[in-house]
Amino acid sequence: MKFGGQIVSDNANNIVHDVKDVMKLKYFGCFAHSLNLIVQNALKNIYALLEKIKAIIAYFERSTQSNEKLHQFQ
Repeated sequence: MKFGGQIVSDNANNIVHDVKDVMKLKYFGCFAHSLNLIVQNALKNIYALLEKIKAIIAYFERSTQSNEKLHQFQ
């Protein structure tokens, strides 16, 4: 979208370059796109953590001795 010498778009490097350097316009990154990228990155970290937690739980479910030791420590 063009607004009197200003453009709002996604944050793709080629778009940013063309708007700033080629068209010589003021560029504004789309807030919704930026927010989506932040959330997607955070979810990757959460999913990685969840996989580690699942592996720990599976270990204690498979090992009777480890499960008993865990209950003793708790």
